[in-house]
Order: sequence, then C-alpha cells, then structure tokens
Amino acid sequence: MNRATKMLFATAVLTAFLAAPLTAQDQGGTNPGSEQPAPGLTQPSAGPTVPQDQAPGQQGPGQSQQGAAQEWYVGKPIKDFTFSGLMTIKADVLKPILAPYIGQTFTVDPLLWEIEGKLYALDYFETIVPNASPADDSKSAVIIQFDVKERPVITSIDVIGNSGIRTGDITDKILLKKGDLANQTKMQADVEAVRSLYLEKGYSNADVKANFVPSDKDNTVRAVFTINEGLATTIKEVRFSGNHFASESTLRGLMKTKPPSLFDAGTFQESKLEDDKAAIGAYYTDHGFIDAKVDKVTQDVVKQEGKNFLILTIYVTEGDQWTYGGLSIEGNQIFGTKRLMELVTQKPGKTLSLQKLQADIGRIQDLYYESGYIFNTFERKENRDNAAKTISYTLTVGEMDKAHIESIIFKGNSKTKEWVLRRELPFEEGEVFNKEKIIEGYRNLVNLQYFKSVQPDTPQGSAFGLMNVVFNVEDASTADINFGITFSGAQQLGDFPISGVIKWNERDFLGRGETVGVDLEASPIKQIISLNFQEPWLLSQRWSVGMSLSFDHSNEQNVLMDMLPPVFSDGDSPNAAPDPYTSRQDYINALEAGLSIPPQYLMRYDAYDIVLGLSTGYKFATPLGFLGFTGSYSPSLRYIHYDDSLYRPFEVTVRSNNNSWNLIDAVTAGAYLDGRDIFWNPTKGYYVGQSFTYTGGFILGFRDYIRSDSTLEGFATLLNVPIAESWSLMFVLAAHSGLSMILPNYGYNPYTGQWGMYTLTDDTDLLYIDGMTVGRGWRVLYGNALWDNKLELRMPLAKDYVWLVGFFDAAALWPDVNLIGGNLNNYYFSYGLGFRFVIPQFPIRVYLARDFKVDNQGNVTYQPGDFSIGSWGLKFVISLGGGTMF
Repeated sequence: MNRATKMLFATAVLTAFLAAPLTAQDQGGTNPGSEQPAPGLTQPSAGPTVPQDQAPGQQGPGQSQQGAAQEWYVGKPIKDFTFSGLMTIKADVLKPILAPYIGQTFTVDPLLWEIEGKLYALDYFETIVPNASPADDSKSAVIIQFDVKERPVITSIDVIGNSGIRTGDITDKILLKKGDLANQTKMQADVEAVRSLYLEKGYSNADVKANFVPSDKDNTVRAVFTINEGLATTIKEVRFSGNHFASESTLRGLMKTKPPSLFDAGTFQESKLEDDKAAIGAYYTDHGFIDAKVDKVTQDVVKQEGKNFLILTIYVTEGDQWTYGGLSIEGNQIFGTKRLMELVTQKPGKTLSLQKLQADIGRIQDLYYESGYIFNTFERKENRDNAAKTISYTLTVGEMDKAHIESIIFKGNSKTKEWVLRRELPFEEGEVFNKEKIIEGYRNLVNLQYFKSVQPDTPQGSAFGLMNVVFNVEDASTADINFGITFSGAQQLGDFPISGVIKWNERDFLGRGETVGVDLEASPIKQIISLNFQEPWLLSQRWSVGMSLSFDHSNEQNVLMDMLPPVFSDGDSPNAAPDPYTSRQDYINALEAGLSIPPQYLMRYDAYDIVLGLSTGYKFATPLGFLGFTGSYSPSLRYIHYDDSLYRPFEVTVRSNNNSWNLIDAVTAGAYLDGRDIFWNPTKGYYVGQSFTYTGGFILGFRDYIRSDSTLEGFATLLNVPIAESWSLMFVLAAHSGLSMILPNYGYNPYTGQWGMYTLTDDTDLLYIDGMTVGRGWRVLYGNALWDNKLELRMPLAKDYVWLVGFFDAAALWPDVNLIGGNLNNYYFSYGLGFRFVIPQFPIRVYLARDFKVDNQGNVTYQPGDFSIGSWGLKFVISLGGGTMF
C-alpha cells in the first residue's frame, strides 16, 4: 500500500470513527480493576468518546453534532508521544521529529495529518494508528500514542541466475543492504541499476526482477534478485556506407563502439552508439559538412559460441563542404562590436567549422554572463550562398538587465557553521551574478577539505532577474588522526632511523573553521609534544593567526668535535675545521668527495627545547591566485648537557650552552603567490614563495644568522582521458625547486667583541638532505646552502586516495654559501617509483629509490642499495606527514 492509498484509507476510517461512540476509558472513566485508558482510538486520528452507562446515540458531556471539534482532546496541549509496536526502530530516533509538536494545541486537521505525514515519509512503517489518552485525571493535556507496524527487516540480498557478471559486481550496484527496512521503491531503483549494469556489459536482452521473500524470523524478508542474462552482445565489425570525405579508419577512430581489443571488451551499448553518431556528425561539421548526418545504423546478429556477435553498418550522408563567410553581430549596446569581434577567432575564407563558430559565440556569451547578463538571448541566423558554397552568420543579442543573486544556500553540511562557508565566497546576496566568482567560491570550498564533494547549482530565483546559488555538499571527516612511523633506509652512521608518530589534528574545530592539534613523536633519541591552534579568519578578514607550544628532548647524534690540535675557538671562523681535519679546506675537500667523519671523532649530547610560536598572515584573491604575506615570531629556550671533561664540541654555541638555558629568538617574514587549483593535490597551476628568517642580531638571542628560503613549483595535466565511468587515464607533471641558504647577520659578536656581519649557528640550524623528502634515498647530509629539485610524473590509481609516482631528484648541498656553484660533487641524484597517498588522514609517501652521483668528468656512480633487483641497488623510503604538495 503506497502512502497516497494509506492516506485515503485513513480519511475513510476517520470519517467512520468520528460518527461512532467510544469507551468511557478515553473520556476519563475506568474499567473495574483497571486504571489504564482503554484503547478507544484505532483509527488514523483521535475521535470522541462517551461513558459506558450512556445509551448509544445520546450525547455525552462536551459532545455534539459537531463531531471531533467539540471533543475533550481537541484544543488541549500535547504533553507527549508514545509508540507501541516498535521492534527495530528506536523511539529515540522518532522523538526529535515529534519534539517540536509537544506543547502545541491538538487538532486533527492539519496538526495530526502533518505529524502522520512526517512519520510516513520516513519509510519505516507499513501502518500508523494514533490513539489519544488523557495526561491526567482532569484531562488538561493529551498524550498521543502511535500503534505502528514496521516494514520488514532485510536479512540478506540474494542474486539468482547470473553467470556472466560476478555477484559482487551486482551487489555493488544494489543500494538495499542487509539490516535495511524493506522498501519497494528502493528495490525498483536497484532493479534499474542492475539492468543498467548488464546493458553496460553488453547483455542487451537481460531481464532483471526482484521481490521480497519472507524469511525464517518474524517481520524479516530476503531481497531476491532474479536475472535472466540472455546472450552477451559483442561487436564483430563496424562498417560504413556513403562516406567519401572521411575514411573508414578515421570514422572508426572517433567511435567508442569497437570490436574487442586489449583495452576494450567490445561490448555493445546503445548509449555508446548514440554518442558515436554524435561524434561522427561533429567531425563532419568541424570540416565544413554542416548538413552531414548518420541516416541509419543496421545491426546484423550472428550467434556463435554462446554469444551474439554484431555487425554494425553505419550509413552516412555527407552533403556539400562549405566555406566560412564571417560573423556579424547586431542588437549589442552594452559591449561594442569591436570588443565582441575580438573574441571571434575563425577567419572568413577558411573551411567552415561549426565547432569553432560555437566556441566564438560561447566566448561572447561568457563575456555577458561574467558581467551578470545571464538572461540575455542569443539568436544565430544562417545566411547561405549556394553558388559560392559560403555560409555567413548573424548573431542577434537580446540584452536584458543584469541578474542578481537572491539567496545563497548550503545543503548537506551538518557540522560546519554556515558563516564559515559564506566567508569563503567572493560574492554575497544582492550582488550581480558572476560566473567566475561562482567558480572561485566553489574552488575555495573544495580547498577547505571539509567535504567529500561540493556540487554547485544556480537555479532561477523567485522572480525574473534573480538567481539562487546552491552548494550541495557531503560532509567528510575533518579530524586527522595519524599513527605510524617515519624512517628511511639511508641514515647516517649512529642515527636511529625510526620514530613513532601520533598526530591529532582537527581542521574544523566545533564547526568554526579553526584548527586545533596535538603532535607526539617518540624514538630512543627524540621525544616531542606539540600543541597548536590556528584561526584562519580574524575580524572577518583573510587574516590568520596561530600559536604553538612545543616541548622537545633529543639526543643529538654525530656532533662534530674539536679536541685535537689545532684547537679553534670559533667553529664559524674562516680557518676552523672539526676533528680530524687541521684546516677548513681539508674539511671542505672531504665533504665534496662524499667522505664521512669516522665515529671516534664524533660525540652526542642531550638537548631540551621549549619553543613558543606565534604566527600571522593575510592573503588577497587576485586574478593570478592568492597573494599572501606571512610573519611569525618564535622565541625558544634551549638547554644542553654533556660531559665537558670528555668532549669538546666544534660549535661554540654548543659549548656555551652546556648546562645552561639559552634564548634563541627568530622572526620570519614571507610572501607567496598561489595559483594552484587544489592545494593539497594540484593538477594545474603554480606556487612561488620567498621567506626570510632573522635570528638573533638586534632582537638578541644566542644565535645570529639569516635564513633565506625560495620556492618555485609548477603543475600541469599532460593527459586526461576518460576510460571508465569512475576512472580516467591522467598524467600530471609536478616540478619543484627550492633554494635555502644560511646567511650572515649583523649583530654584536660576543667572541670578537665587535659589531658586524657574522654567522653563529650550531648543527641544529643547518640545512640538510633528509633522504625522505629531499634527495630521496640518500643518507642525511648537512650544509649551509641547499638546492632541492624534484620532478614527478603522477598518475591516479584512485584519484581521491592514491597516486602512482615516478620521480627524479637532484639535491645540491654546500658547506658555505660562498661555495655555491657547478661542482657536481655537491649534487646528489636519485630516481625511482612509488605511491603517494592524498588522504589528509593518511599522508604517506612510499618509494623505491636508486641514488647516484656524477663527477665533474661525467662519470656516473650508483650507490649501494638496501636490496637489489638484478643489478639495481634500491633503497626503500617511507615518510609520514610530509608536505601536501611533495
């Protein structure tokens, strides 16, 4: 029984019920030995009652010929709702729907009908019968009880009769699942989905039926889908008739309907054939044959080996080839003809292309649309010169007033506050409708990473000239919880290569768009706890502010020493060198040769850091992308401990910090231009950034240097060809180049007692190749200048989850900025293949890398690997929580 039938049935029962006397229990009386109200209402709405001692036909107190309008419960406030008959559905699920009606004055029409309508709309119940009972002896309020009969519960989804298509593929198309309530409408939708699957696989005669079959338990059913597959239809050959200008091979190349091949099963689909006919017509109209058409397609079936093999013959009428005579525009007042004609690219005298003409007119339409004139009309008139075989066109523009945005509506967001979403839109209600701004707003919402999908829509508003902008969104998890390890198989001697990582990061805290996070990292040599908070919009502007606080203990490994003669007072002096070297030049020569300092000349120490980070930034939307400016202030306290009777560190900052707390002060300022389409997984666009970190100097602190970081990145989609309904063959080229340098700072040098330009650092300030994200596959190497270059070719395996990546890295490292140059001994190369997970909660990169060096004579030397495949030595590289772009 569908809902309309139920409502008609309820109306009939209600009419009969209002004319019938009821028991005294409903009127407030009691049966002997019982204090419970008798079930006087068994109809779809409550009716009047009379005392038991009153003769039928007599009017009881408060009852008249007006029927229910005079009864005790009419006009009384509703105190509560109760249910009987619930088996699977919980009352807690239903009460939020009914809560707004508690306290309202009871009426049959429209209140009770409205309540019943909402309950039926849930599709949980076969029948719903209301009863009314007094809330107290004085009948000051009414309690409505609904006696319901639930729909049966589905215990299994059974598929019968299939052999050509796997059961799992079929059930993937069925939305009904075990545990759902039986619903005939949903079942019919599933039948159509399964039938479409069979058509897609070439079973054009497949018959799909479904029904609910009672199961062993009460009020349960099985959903049974019965399939008669018929024979699969496979393309055997595609022929053409009537084609003279275009060859058969050219036309076949336009078609999706093809005989079986390595990448195509050759199944016949009527929908594909219609697309093919359109593609053939488009080819001809693009080459001047604007009257060309596919007259008919014959299908000859040959049965063989349990299949239907199909021979298609496509009959084409080409017509004459025409030359383009030009486009004239009339009716335009808002934009001058010269301005509009600048958008027309097709030149008169050339072979007419209907596609180019449509593109030219499309650009004219877009100019109007982007300026808010979306209700304009555009009429194209064709003017033929049959003798010259030339066609010219006249475009008549019917100009209307600008359209305005009436309402901005968000559907589907259950968590994020609407004002958080509205602030990402570059338009407001009442503004002129602008297509480009709608696209920009859509892109901003996608980049929030709050939703699985964002679908914009622009329906017409309540009056002519008004448009609504609707964003249909599907919520996604905004809590990033990462558990894992970070390691590389190519670490420097003495390092412990594995760190345990736990990160919790909420990107939409309380639905307000704020970020709150906690990071924990632990290994035998390093432990970190970090708390962070960021507000991306301050004072309703794109002004971000953030704060972080971290506590860090590390056992610093492979620290340079200077105990052997000659002993240097300052490791940053021009001639200073660590043990076992006696001069700076010897040390530099060893680094360039790729030599490592033996472990007996290295030391360790314990370091404790307390770091406060304060950051801010502002960004502007420009036609080239977001132009942003950033700044931060990061004071930190550092405590170092080692046995100075056994060790003497090479760096003076380490020696001076032993058994004492030192302040390290840093200020950073930067700017960037971000033109990427999707921030965390770009497919096109670019990123340019520059920042400077000023440490020490006039802001004091126990370090003195300036760090410069320059970044340039570019992304381009090289290929994007749809292969299946949910997958495209896609290649994205991603390139990165970053140059970082430690530069001298102007300040007071406590070791020389003079003001001037100098550098005061220790090993924790140095730049480095980490082997995981920079110079993938290499051991950890340190220096004062780093040039990091990466080139990647990415292909999606599952676009929103994991990509296959081929990479080539070239990282250069120099011990001093003055040594930056073309010496190939300072370059570290690697290439390899891996996977790139793009899920925010699972930002893992996994690679197999092969690293090598090239000397100044061009000789290539490959480094030993962790394991070998044939003669190739490969290293396994994995990182967790790396950059979102690389």
